Amino acid sequence: MGQMVKCRLYALADRIRPFRTAFISVMVGIFAVVLVSVISSTGSWLINKELDSLGMDSMLLASADTQALVLDSEVYAAVSQVSGVAVSSPILFDAGSCRFGERAEQDVFFWGVNAQADQMVALQILYGRMFSPLEVTNGDLVCVIDSKLALDAYGRENVTGKEITLIINGVAQNFTVVGVAQAGSSLLNSVAGNIIPNFIYLPYTTLSFFSAKNGYDEIAFKTSSAANTEEVRRKVSETAGQFCTEQPEDFVRIQDLFGQRDTVQGLVSIASVVMGLIAGVALVVSGISVMSAVASSVRRRRREIGIRKSLGAPMSSILLELIADAMLSTTVALCSGLFASFALLGALLHLLGLPQGGNLPVAAAGCAAMLLIALIFSFFPAYKAARMRPVDALREWE
Repeated sequence: MGQMVKCRLYALADRIRPFRTAFISVMVGIFAVVLVSVISSTGSWLINKELDSLGMDSMLLASADTQALVLDSEVYAAVSQVSGVAVSSPILFDAGSCRFGERAEQDVFFWGVNAQADQMVALQILYGRMFSPLEVTNGDLVCVIDSKLALDAYGRENVTGKEITLIINGVAQNFTVVGVAQAGSSLLNSVAGNIIPNFIYLPYTTLSFFSAKNGYDEIAFKTSSAANTEEVRRKVSETAGQFCTEQPEDFVRIQDLFGQRDTVQGLVSIASVVMGLIAGVALVVSGISVMSAVASSVRRRRREIGIRKSLGAPMSSILLELIADAMLSTTVALCSGLFASFALLGALLHLLGLPQGGNLPVAAAGCAAMLLIALIFSFFPAYKAARMRPVDALREWE
């Protein structure tokens, strides 16, 4: 009994031996598919996170000519009341400098915003808080500073409650730091380093007073999730146009950052398709390896095939057996490749602090494609072997 089991195991190992190279090739092919699915999923997550951090899910209303259209409190109040506008904020920009105590001055970039700005612009509060609506209304001397600025000044990020001297339009004034923010894209901050300036956020009423600007530079707004973006955009344009002294279509400018976001995501999708095609090439190469393995198996088993044919074995029996060997090896390699790929890539994502997972439809489609390719490529050498005449098989073997 034991000897019989050994013989059968030896025969099985001998039948599988030609598929060793194909086994590795299939594992590499499916690893390429899983890699594409993980890159697609993780890449989309990273892109969305970066675009969110850049505030690219909102719109900006601007004036092409401040003489014909001044973005003042009346325009802002009218835009805020437009149906479909969920949140909005006036935005002012100015350049200046700041000084902590007796430390040297540093160049900074000022943003004048309201208390809801963190819902629209690249602003994530790390310590403290955003200034309140009352502080905005009163034009209080409070600010939210960039975490990089706090590190440069004190060697730590949490400096809430500290006094900072801001020089705006040549006027020096002490402000209280009520919050510390991580501003802008984390990716851009890590890549660009010192190129990106330090940001300081002030109530727009306060910055408007010190900079002595006539109106706002822009008005940022976001639409509600249930609203039609194009319809809201049209209404905002019409509302702002009512305040124009000349033709409104010549002076009202709305920058659709959400549309630009769709463009970026479209480019990411195209890149995913290109990577998918590359993975498809890897699957075809795996299929060629399977075909080569079946042909090698046929050469090793010519005598067996010849004897079975001479004893009356039908062509379908031999054909199905050879295809079954190929599909069994492919399936085992596929499962092994999936397990190894997800384990390896999962560990890598964990080390990088990225979310686990992949694009399951892509992975499933890759597996189905691999099985179909293996079936097609194994059919031809198996069919050729099944059609061999017994005399030819035995003659060539001898």
